[in-house]
Amino acid sequence: MFRTLKYMFLIRFAAMRNRIIYWCSHFPLVGKHIPVSFYSMKVIRWIVNILGFVFSVLSSLAMKMVFLLLLSFVAALYNGDHAVVFLELAAMVSLVGAFMNTSVFYGDRNKYEWLYLFHMDGTDVAHALFMEDRLSYAIGYGVVACILASGGVITLPEAVMVTAGVVAMRCGAAALMTILYAKGLRKAFKAPDMAYIVKGLICIALAFVLPAFVVNKVMAYVLFGIAMLLCIPSVYQLSHFDGYNRMLKKINAGFANTLAEVSKLGITSQQEKITNEDNYVSSLHGLAFLNDLFVHRHKKLLYGLSSKIAIGIAILFAGLCIGVLIVPSFGSMIRTFPEEIASTMVFLVYAVNSGTAVNSVLFVNCDRSLLTYSFFKRSDQILGLFRLRLKTMIRINLLPSLTMAAGFLMLSLLTKGNLVSALLLSVMVIMLSVFFSVHYLTLYYLIQPFNNEGKVVKPLYNIVVVVTYVICYKLIGVEVPLIVFSLGVIAACLLYSLIATMLVLRFSAKRFRIR
Repeated sequence: MFRTLKYMFLIRFAAMRNRIIYWCSHFPLVGKHIPVSFYSMKVIRWIVNILGFVFSVLSSLAMKMVFLLLLSFVAALYNGDHAVVFLELAAMVSLVGAFMNTSVFYGDRNKYEWLYLFHMDGTDVAHALFMEDRLSYAIGYGVVACILASGGVITLPEAVMVTAGVVAMRCGAAALMTILYAKGLRKAFKAPDMAYIVKGLICIALAFVLPAFVVNKVMAYVLFGIAMLLCIPSVYQLSHFDGYNRMLKKINAGFANTLAEVSKLGITSQQEKITNEDNYVSSLHGLAFLNDLFVHRHKKLLYGLSSKIAIGIAILFAGLCIGVLIVPSFGSMIRTFPEEIASTMVFLVYAVNSGTAVNSVLFVNCDRSLLTYSFFKRSDQILGLFRLRLKTMIRINLLPSLTMAAGFLMLSLLTKGNLVSALLLSVMVIMLSVFFSVHYLTLYYLIQPFNNEGKVVKPLYNIVVVVTYVICYKLIGVEVPLIVFSLGVIAACLLYSLIATMLVLRFSAKRFRIR
């Protein structure tokens, strides 16, 4: 069992190491200097193994420690003895969690690889997973329970009872699963679906509601006591159950097909929303006709999200306008709204932008097929379609932005606020919408981050998106006069759009290709 656990960790770390080197080798400028020999270097292997082990252990323990500390904090909010409420909550929530989280019996990529690619024995894998799970709970809960005992929240015997009781509950739940499977009462295990999660959340909610009416230490003692009494029979059942290999192989046999189905799910869901009309007529020709036909057939995918966002924004501003008309004092409160929200609008426009979604639609439903033809890779074809698509993306993202701009102007007129400030804010919002349209389409043509399944595989794309998010988020709450901030943002948007367009003209013919 310990040998199997060791190999399981080594396989995890090898996958982690190879993934890190792979991503680094595809990073611009740095990647070309990373040789293939990095995959076999012992120094890197040992460094990643040590760091991976430390990170895995600490992350597993941290989750359990944070949960128990959070439970202690919540218990202090109830009326009654803190220790009694904590024990009651810990017992009931742990009991629900033991039956909700029986992950050993669910199929996943790791188990599929261990059983079918590395031909490990299912019994050894199950025992190793049980050992890993129980040790993490025993150490994580034990550390927090001792901290709570040293702080006087609970006594030391109660700390031992909580730790041993939680481990015993998990053993009992797992043993019950094997008994049900052996007797044919449960023939299949699958990851929790939405209905299962909802039922579990209802049970957890009831566990948190009960201490508001009944605060009794006896309940926790009874639940933990029964679990510990059944612990030895449960461990015996888990150690002597002989159906692990058959059960786990059956559960994970179809996992490869499941992965393929999941990878095709996004493409299938997009294809279901495509409008196919054989009699479509247009006066346009060449690339203009191609783009017009594409937009017409994919208008649900392209305009669906932005239309819904625009409708939501319109409803919000309509509610604000009605509130101003009904309650005049409310108008005086939001009269300075444009000045106060100016810096936040950068993040809000970023949040409602549909750039990545539109790029995915473009690639999955058009470019992944056309890029296999040599004529489509010519620079004149790429640049001609870029201009047409830029206009389309600007129109898509202008729907929510124009709605916001109209809302600000309407509120300014109703509240008799500063109309110039509202105009500046409206122009800034529209320019930000154009900026993000140029930004995401430029990233698409210069990086082309998608593989043939429509998944983002280029790390540089994710890095730029994260940097964009951080910059927009950091601008929230910046105290700068509206006229200075808006004019600065508008100038920056114009300058960036000019530079981005020049980069696309210069490099897109080399960078825009199939990954």
